[in-house]
Amino acid sequence: MAQKTESSNLNNIIFNENDPKIKDEILRIILQYLTDERYFFTKAVLQDEANLKAADLRDSLADIKKIKKAILEGDWPEIDRIILKPSSSVSPSQQSTQQLLKNYKSFLYSVYRQQYLEYIDHHETQKAFTHLNKRLKPLEHLATSPHEFKDLCYLLTAKSVHDAPSFKSWEGVLPAREKLVEQFQLMLNFETQEREGVSPVPDNRLLQLLRQAVAYQIETSRYHLKISTPKVSTLLQDYTSAVIPNAVKDTFTGHTGNVKCVEFVGEEGRQIISGSSDNSCRLWDLESTACIAVLEGHTSRVWSVSSDKAGKTVASTAGDGTVKIWDVRDCIDDYNSAASGGTKANSRSPVSLSCASSLSVTTSDLYTIKYHPSGTHLVVAGYDKMIRLIDIERNMVVKTFSGHQLSVSKAVFSPIGNLIISGSKDSTIKFWDIVSGLCIKTISSHLGEVTSVEMNSNGVELLSSSKDNSNRLWDIRLLRPIRKFKGHQNTSKNFIQASFASIGDSLVIGGSEDGILYTWDAANGNLLQRLRAHEGIVYSAAWNAKQSMFCSCSDDKTVRSWWYDEKVPTELESKPWWFFCKYCTANNLDASNFQEYNNRSQKGSSVEETLQIPSNNIKYPSINVPDYNNSIHRTIHQTYKSIFEIPVHWRIAQSTCRDLHHHFTYIFWSDDDISAFINNTFPWFAKTFHSYPYPIQRVDAARYFILYYYGGIYLDLDIACLKPLDNIVKLSEQPSNSLKISGIVPKTEPVGISNDVLAFSKGHPFLEWVINRLESHKSGMVFPYLSVFFSTGPAFLTRMLWEYNRAVLNENDRVRVLGKEFYSDSESEEMFFKHITGNSWHEFDFKIYDWISGYINYGKSLILNGWGVENCKEI
Repeated sequence: MAQKTESSNLNNIIFNENDPKIKDEILRIILQYLTDERYFFTKAVLQDEANLKAADLRDSLADIKKIKKAILEGDWPEIDRIILKPSSSVSPSQQSTQQLLKNYKSFLYSVYRQQYLEYIDHHETQKAFTHLNKRLKPLEHLATSPHEFKDLCYLLTAKSVHDAPSFKSWEGVLPAREKLVEQFQLMLNFETQEREGVSPVPDNRLLQLLRQAVAYQIETSRYHLKISTPKVSTLLQDYTSAVIPNAVKDTFTGHTGNVKCVEFVGEEGRQIISGSSDNSCRLWDLESTACIAVLEGHTSRVWSVSSDKAGKTVASTAGDGTVKIWDVRDCIDDYNSAASGGTKANSRSPVSLSCASSLSVTTSDLYTIKYHPSGTHLVVAGYDKMIRLIDIERNMVVKTFSGHQLSVSKAVFSPIGNLIISGSKDSTIKFWDIVSGLCIKTISSHLGEVTSVEMNSNGVELLSSSKDNSNRLWDIRLLRPIRKFKGHQNTSKNFIQASFASIGDSLVIGGSEDGILYTWDAANGNLLQRLRAHEGIVYSAAWNAKQSMFCSCSDDKTVRSWWYDEKVPTELESKPWWFFCKYCTANNLDASNFQEYNNRSQKGSSVEETLQIPSNNIKYPSINVPDYNNSIHRTIHQTYKSIFEIPVHWRIAQSTCRDLHHHFTYIFWSDDDISAFINNTFPWFAKTFHSYPYPIQRVDAARYFILYYYGGIYLDLDIACLKPLDNIVKLSEQPSNSLKISGIVPKTEPVGISNDVLAFSKGHPFLEWVINRLESHKSGMVFPYLSVFFSTGPAFLTRMLWEYNRAVLNENDRVRVLGKEFYSDSESEEMFFKHITGNSWHEFDFKIYDWISGYINYGKSLILNGWGVENCKEI
């Protein structure tokens, strides 16, 4: 611990981020990365704001920006005007621009060559001939190869720029202009560095530094598992080992009453805080188990403690109805200083710490307290059924929330801090809007008192504990239970609580009245291990990602820390190897290493078959999807801005689909969910996705990616289900020697197909075909509705289907069309779906197509003959 503290204190000496030279180098490294990734405009803005350029470059900044803009816009006369202005009218700024480019004639030659190639590309031969003689001929000696000028001449009689050997790899007009801008900037940077003596930035310096940082985090992490190869999938969080603590590391003794609560202090978690029925809180050092301070002042049992993210303050509530805030940073620093000076941790007596502020809230017990993510407010609740929001700086209650019929046992904030979620003895869970103070939703599914609630880190799932002997996981988007976690005991008067743990909240840990600490797999509800934790009731357990450890508290008056010990067997080792792989794959570990470690296999199944390891058959390396030779999953996907904003007339349609498919998995995607999904899973498409001018384009594109990645059935919210969709799914579940239909789209009127109902297996090649061509169809049209239809909507999908079915050879890979008698014929008894009227984009496709067919004589026949969807096989 002393070494860690000393290292932390030396950070500012070793690396001073305020050093002007260091600041300059950081900016130059960022600029290099932006250049490598071709973010030229962003780089230019950063250069301007950071004022990085040399004095002479700064003087000519306006002209340099004009040159870049002129290149990208093809304004060649403007470039001549800036660089070749007559000497009589040359200002100091223009002189500086030419002085910066010692080889400006080479640059001019590149500009003239680009202009000439564009003339050839546009078949403007006369202009090209004049330009060749007037501009390029005088600079012939600056050609990049001996045969280049000869090839330029040859292009006057060629059909295409690529006919000349020197220009076979010419990228085209816009990419070539961008490359010319990059060349111009490199010339400026090189000559500026040459004059100033600035050291060049090594190639890929930012990535190299990131790799070094990750390697250091792995090396200094608590665990170094021999059975796995560490993999880092995010830079937004520090690396932590994917382990399940299975053994007691230390026991903390000192309380004289049962310990009701325990929390790690701050995100670093190097200290823990506990509250007890002895009316005190104790601050402990995690490594040495020494009691740093005793926090006294409450006159009744302490029910709950909480810490801010920085670890500077902790807060507590007790049976005396007061809220106390303690400033613990100074005593932690004093303890660390003494420890680094050689004082033995356990020989030092704990200090007695007085609270920094105290607020009397009620005359009855306060059971729960939690810091707001911003650290500016606290939420408290207790026996009087009231939930209170406290402003820490003003030390006063600023808002109250009432609605529970019995005492409130737990209240927490959502990760972004806009909601309060509370659990009560009245068996309900309520969601409160902080701004309005209103209860926006109530969950009443528990059969017993709710003893705890907690949200996962991304705010999508809620974990609750109840005296009905269950912990439950809820999907906040659907406000319904996903699964139960059972095996523990929670039926008497105790507040038994559960919480998320491990990387990505992949585990659930909870206490129990039988003195055992339980660990479940959050993904499937399986009980992973039962740890004989204490000699009495285990009230709760807390997890810290930085330390990769649990802490638990009990009525045996102790707190215990838990870590992973390779020598201690766990219940995981009795599982088949593929179960272990599943857990570790979710945490970015190499599953095949665990197979070798466990030395078990399933006969006739490889690791890849069992785990469905991605085939990477799409051309972009960042996407991983399983092989598409699967059936259509029994999963329904629907989207809207938010589940709380769905119009009433569409909720009716939504309910018909959900009521008929209780045996299906239902997933609702809000706009924020879709955006996060694209950013995290398909980062190569994120720029295009966020650049769409209309929200419906993003929704259209997202449905293709969602079905490609997960498979299942997508339904617009204005689609009502008239019968179960099992028969559609069964088309993809034929025997191996029969034709399988794993891709289905609906036929629409007057022509083509629609995208409001889609059914596909996971990783289907048609969806791969579609998402690879979204970017090339992005350019808009005059009318907004036409832009949507032809870039992401039904018209785009219709064209993709025609192209795909012409190219594919395997019948099992073809996409089938759902006939109108199943989809849109109101007189057919075979219909699966019905459209609900409303302000839906689906209605506009009929209007636009009708407009085309009504006002353009050959419009309908052009679409039919050109795209040929009428020739696709129907179901």
